[in-house]
Amino acid sequence: MKILLQEQITYGYWFSWSSGTNERICYLRAVQRNRSTGKRQRLVDSDGKLLDLIF
Repeated sequence: MKILLQEQITYGYWFSWSSGTNERICYLRAVQRNRSTGKRQRLVDSDGKLLDLIF
């Protein structure tokens, strides 16, 4: 299963900045990016289902 890492940008749009297959590693990368940028991050699977939202 492919997992997309997305970041919320101006006006509420979501920008895909990376992808991976391991959910745990993707979650850790999203948390790390959230701490560095201060923007919302989310994990979405290849079917478009929301797996996690980090803010």
